[in-house]
Amino acid sequence: MAVRREVSNLQATQLGFESQVILNSLNILDHLTPRLQELLRESKKFKEANNFNCCRVRKGMIFLRKSEASEVIKLNKIEHLTALQKDE
Repeated sequence: MAVRREVSNLQATQLGFESQVILNSLNILDHLTPRLQELLRESKKFKEANNFNCCRVRKGMIFLRKSEASEVIKLNKIEHLTALQKDE
């Protein structure tokens, strides 16, 4: 795990994929459970689709923020993100 930051330097062919495969967002998130990794991925998609300013992880929680001046929205399960989508 000490070299997990170097994973971004890997090439697709090193992992057995064809060279055309893009690996621009490859990360090892050993501090997140698979459920939270999924929530983080969906939260990042939501952030981009809805022009949110920030999506972060801290102490096992995922946080979204619409703008620098807006309140932080705390997410810890996919239902929170689903409810937020209905509000948008």
